[in-house]
Amino acid sequence: MQLKTAAQITRRWVVASVLLAVLASLGAQTTLPKVGDAPPEITAEKWLSGPGAADASWKALVGKAVVLEFWAAWCGPCVASIPHMNDLADKFKDKPLRFIAVTDDKETRVQALLDRRPMKAWVGLDTDDSMFKAYGVRSIPHTVLVDPKGKIAAVIHPALITEQILEDLIAGKSLNVAQAPQPGEQPEPLFEISITPAEGLSGYSTGAGPGLVALQGVDLTFPFGAAYGLRHTRVLGEGVLPAGKYSVLAKVPESRQEVLQPMLRQALEATFSITGQKEKRTLDTYVLTAPSGLAKSLKKHEGGSPGTRTTEGAQSVRGSDLNALSLELEEVLGRPVINETRLEGLYDWDLTWDKEKPDSLLVSVRDQLGLELSPKKQTLEVLLLKKIEAPQKKQ
Repeated sequence: MQLKTAAQITRRWVVASVLLAVLASLGAQTTLPKVGDAPPEITAEKWLSGPGAADASWKALVGKAVVLEFWAAWCGPCVASIPHMNDLADKFKDKPLRFIAVTDDKETRVQALLDRRPMKAWVGLDTDDSMFKAYGVRSIPHTVLVDPKGKIAAVIHPALITEQILEDLIAGKSLNVAQAPQPGEQPEPLFEISITPAEGLSGYSTGAGPGLVALQGVDLTFPFGAAYGLRHTRVLGEGVLPAGKYSVLAKVPESRQEVLQPMLRQALEATFSITGQKEKRTLDTYVLTAPSGLAKSLKKHEGGSPGTRTTEGAQSVRGSDLNALSLELEEVLGRPVINETRLEGLYDWDLTWDKEKPDSLLVSVRDQLGLELSPKKQTLEVLLLKKIEAPQKKQ
């Protein structure tokens, strides 16, 4: 996700569970089971692979760790995670670990996908949505890790699951991952700003809303961009910003939202002795246009719940405008992308590209969406960062 302003809510699902946790802690309605609880029962109505319902119960699985994934065949990021999950399943095939994948998608669509891309998990159909509801699944992919004692150890995005996480899960250790919120632990602060090193956190997540900036595992261009109301790709701080990843949370009462950016700027300046100044610069950009109208997977949104699911190399969007697409393209390409499609309203699209070759987006956008990305030099507002010199001591 690309953070635009502190007043706008957007989401990027490289680490979806992190943002869900932050929003939930601020009062969003969710029924995610808590870490440490026993998980709700496995009630899939039909199994397309695996031993069947008798063995897919928590009673039968005691003593084994479980990776329980909620997914769908129409979900691009879910499908993109299949090779990673299959690779993990192969590496842990001789260990006390089970992979279970539950979907509420249509059986015909799921089976057609499995015929092309087999999954090395037990695949079950939740035809009445009972498991999705019991686990509070609001967006997919959504993965619940359960330890050998039958307790929830973490809620995580599948792309963030590593071999070390699974080794720790099997051993019953605490997991170093962003956890779902723990309701009732303590009152939520009315005002909070924290800046924490995050070198040990895999992946990243960013979010913003009224009175809120929530960043996990990002470089410092993200919080400085948020503090000055600019996208992080337009923050120029080479040679000034320290390296490393950080997690930054800034929260103020919604009624005092106007103080959010000034307070965040003050906190960043005090921590890193860095300030910023907005300037106009001529930059290499891309212009997004629609030379021949709509094509292929770009379609007018005709109803249903909006949502965005993104992993490295894939994005599936329902009910969003094309400014959101330009944000994602800018994020991947690392260069400003200006939306000049003149296509208004909400759209659905699915887009995939080679995550190892960001420039492959140029071809993917044309072939899959019927849009064009053209290079162009444009004068834009950027944030120029500079070090604050310490005052010299008097002799």
